[in-house]
Amino acid sequence: MRLCVLNGSPKGRMSVTMQYVRYLEIAFPSVEFEILDIAAHIARIERNADKFFQVIDSVGRADAVLFAFPVYFFLVPSQYKRFIELVFEKNATDAFSGKPSASLSTSVHIVDHTAHNYISGIAQDFGTRFFGAYSADMEDLLKKAERKNLEAFFGAFVKAVQNSEPSPTLHLPLKAAKRVYKPGAVKQKVGLAQKKLLLLADRREEDSNLDKMITRFASCIEGDIEIAYIEEIGVKTGCSGCIGCHYDNRCRFDSSDGFRAFYENKVKKADILVYCGAMHDRYLSSLWKRFIDRSFYNGHVPTLMGKQVGWIISGPLSLEQNLVQLLNAYTRLMDANPVMLVSDEYKSSEIDALLETLASRLVVFAESSFVSPPDFIPTGVMNTFRNEIAGRLNFVFRADHRTYKKRGYYKIPQKGLRSRLLSLSIGPMLLVPAFRKQFSKRIPREMVRPYEPVLALEKFKRR
Repeated sequence: MRLCVLNGSPKGRMSVTMQYVRYLEIAFPSVEFEILDIAAHIARIERNADKFFQVIDSVGRADAVLFAFPVYFFLVPSQYKRFIELVFEKNATDAFSGKPSASLSTSVHIVDHTAHNYISGIAQDFGTRFFGAYSADMEDLLKKAERKNLEAFFGAFVKAVQNSEPSPTLHLPLKAAKRVYKPGAVKQKVGLAQKKLLLLADRREEDSNLDKMITRFASCIEGDIEIAYIEEIGVKTGCSGCIGCHYDNRCRFDSSDGFRAFYENKVKKADILVYCGAMHDRYLSSLWKRFIDRSFYNGHVPTLMGKQVGWIISGPLSLEQNLVQLLNAYTRLMDANPVMLVSDEYKSSEIDALLETLASRLVVFAESSFVSPPDFIPTGVMNTFRNEIAGRLNFVFRADHRTYKKRGYYKIPQKGLRSRLLSLSIGPMLLVPAFRKQFSKRIPREMVRPYEPVLALEKFKRR
């Protein structure tokens, strides 16, 4: 069996992900591994057609394909994303068609499921038979039980390849009807007052649906609105994964392009952010992903606290709920408020109304400083980050540690004095069956008791 490994780490062979692949190479000597360092050499692959088609030829000769990558901001790194775009742009999916595939990632399990959802969708779009994802913790390979688990996963994959097993289809094809957006007149403009609004798109594409939606949205606003394009900012490269920013939030590329200056002076200082982009495969563009990845110079610290965020998307967004989850999760993880996502899947009059609603809601929420309570993803993510930065990553991410300490992220509510006193007093008494029975009857009443004074006070104040 000949396996083509598409390496998505910008660090090439010196990546944690590739150590897992190297282990599989040792554990399965009958499998011939061909490792292609896609992300590390993406500039050369994009620039040189011969290099690109050498990769495609290797895929074509292989019996199976393994997508291997680290997780960057809930997805693959931007360099890997660009390669996926090239496969579609150069009509090279035939090399993948019919081949068995699987994915392998390494991370600390921060919204890693969306990365594998994305890759499984891409594998299906390439025409492969996808046989599952293995999401490893960075240090799993150091544990005997996890090494055994990895071997079991890969062994099943090898068996599937050898036996030509079928695989299920789990993703709808993204073939929505293309609508031409024709904007109408603005019915009512929204004043920003003293709020700053930054509208950011990846690139300017004149007369496209996205370009017209941007213009139409901007015409709904009266006030300090700035429109910027990532392509013009000069974000020359994606995150290299070097973690050189760990101590003082300084990126190795700060002096070579304009990303940091833009993020510090424009993004962080805006009150309202409207992010705009066209769908490329099952995400936005690799340029957008490059922008998001490069914001990692801030480490694992929310940088958009209290801001209102809207998204304007061109493409079949309703058919790709993984992307909807990604965009909302990113916004919430930054401690910002996800206001609304508007796509061009509707009639022109409906798009007009949605854009006006987006403008209105952004301003209303900005004036009231509203931020929706965190749901499971941001809560789970921040709890995981807290544990990681307090533990095994503490000696590396010192800038994160200082910020977490300053903002009180290390404080755990369950360890408060009241919780401990209740546990010490009530816990032993629950060992007595009679008390436990009476206690169970009283729980519903006791759960609502603390809210009664609050409601009574509010009722009195509003008379």
